[in-house]
Amino acid sequence: MPTRRTLLAASGAVLLHAATGEGITGPIARQASEHGRLTPDLLDAVEHAATTARHLDERHGGGAALTWVGDQITTLLHLLDTTSYDLHQARRLHTALAQLAQTAGFMAHDDAHDGPARRWYLIAHRAAHAAQDHALAASVLALMSNQATARGDHPTALALAQAADRAARTAPGLVRALVRARGGLAHAAAGDTHAALTAHEQAHALLEADEPAPDWADYVDDVEIDAIAGRGLVALGRTHRPDTATLLARAVPLLSPRAYTDDHDVHQRSALCHGAWLGLAHARASEPEQAAEEVRRALRRLPEVHSTRTLGLLAALRTQLVATPTPQVNKAVQELDRHLA
Repeated sequence: MPTRRTLLAASGAVLLHAATGEGITGPIARQASEHGRLTPDLLDAVEHAATTARHLDERHGGGAALTWVGDQITTLLHLLDTTSYDLHQARRLHTALAQLAQTAGFMAHDDAHDGPARRWYLIAHRAAHAAQDHALAASVLALMSNQATARGDHPTALALAQAADRAARTAPGLVRALVRARGGLAHAAAGDTHAALTAHEQAHALLEADEPAPDWADYVDDVEIDAIAGRGLVALGRTHRPDTATLLARAVPLLSPRAYTDDHDVHQRSALCHGAWLGLAHARASEPEQAAEEVRRALRRLPEVHSTRTLGLLAALRTQLVATPTPQVNKAVQELDRHLA
């Protein structure tokens, strides 16, 4: 695997080549063993760790949770190297590794650590290929596209989005919908309104496919697809364009359901993130008091959620709010300053 420093600088053809999966074999049974045979109970525990990692990210984000996930990956790699297992167990081990590394990659990206995030994503992608899990490989590629979008590398983001679509050809409709929605973010960041809106429509259509979906994609629904599209519309509305007001007005109802997630729901990290995007939508639409209300709503989640990128969004939102002082706006800014400090 490339080093973290190499991955931080990688882009374009270099990154795409690393993510192709060329030369990766399928799962292989392992007979020679230093520590005996992998037991069913231990394999169940490994898969449970992958599920736990996903739930930690959904509720709390990264931070200390990322350290725990990294430790689980280290342990799993050790098991792959030192225990014996059959072909079916090998596939399950690599699938669990791919899920853990995908979660670690997103956590690191959300914590603004792009080099480690890329390395985790590539580990996830290679493990998914080794497990012959094309749906999971497609999901990882789509997340890599989103990371390139966040870094402003639009050609790489679009190329990775296309690669994700190709990888998802045989995936369940739920996964194809997620991949298509994430691709819409790349189009929005590149300024292609038509492609972004089309991706949103296609993602909704793909959701209608009545097909069994993997457990790691169980959060994908209309609310999630709309929230992703809403972020794209706010990104499109970041500059002065003839249709900016229309785009921002359309973004608000797409973002609101996720931003207003109940405090007891597991999706607290996503609720915080989309609450910040909803605040930006109102601020860019010259609605400072509504933006201030969304800031205060989002801040309620911060004691339980760690998200460096969302704090960055809130800091950008603060810059816009201070330009339009009102009693309600000032109160929100003061509260925000306490958290940013």
